[in-house]
Amino acid sequence: MGRPKSSSSKIKAELARQERALQIAQDNVTAIEASYKHELETNPEYSLVVDPENKYNLPVTTKEFVRHYIEHRNISTAAMFCRIEPDYALELFTSYPVQQEIRRISRALYHRQFSKKMMTLTEIGGYLSSLIEDSDIPSADKLSTKDKLSVVRMLIELNQMKLAAVGDPSVLMMRDVNILVKDLSVGAIKSLLNQNVQNATPPNSDVVHEINNIRAANSEPVLTPEEAAYLESLSADEALELLNSQYTDKEVI
Repeated sequence: MGRPKSSSSKIKAELARQERALQIAQDNVTAIEASYKHELETNPEYSLVVDPENKYNLPVTTKEFVRHYIEHRNISTAAMFCRIEPDYALELFTSYPVQQEIRRISRALYHRQFSKKMMTLTEIGGYLSSLIEDSDIPSADKLSTKDKLSVVRMLIELNQMKLAAVGDPSVLMMRDVNILVKDLSVGAIKSLLNQNVQNATPPNSDVVHEINNIRAANSEPVLTPEEAAYLESLSADEALELLNSQYTDKEVI
């Protein structure tokens, strides 16, 4: 009878098995990401151009109003840039085709923010892969076989997160993955994967709340769900800048 495998041999065998599983998972995720990216680039539903298929046959002024509104998220500011009266601007804003385009473009922007976060996860995955491959890592910092097995499992979880996020972007959008890239560490990435997002407060929800308060004070419609989702997907700095512009515009116009 042969001698039983040592603990080290078992770990190496398990690492090899998990690495094969990881390769399959990564191939699947890569294919899905490529399909998603192609959809963003080619499907008019994700276009940032106003009425790209001329579905509503909108006049130039209306298209310009939508474009400026999307940029500033402020009806008065969009009216000023288009040189139209505030009452007419509000009439345009509440019209069916304009509302449909604002909601569609807001969804498109949300998906582009989501795509950026997916890229960040890919960067994290690349870092973890380098730990397994011992790429450009000093000998003193190289991982043991046991630690590599933990990293491989973490990479599999990372791919599972990406797959889940494609089906439901909020899985990823409520996690501040950008911070982790600045200080990539196995511990920080593990904490990301272990985050419980159930009942989590969306980022920048306070900004959305404040903007809606300003609009209510101005007797303007509040943000649509698509607009709110997009604003919540921004970085904190971008969201605060937009909130500050709401106050500025309120004073000037």
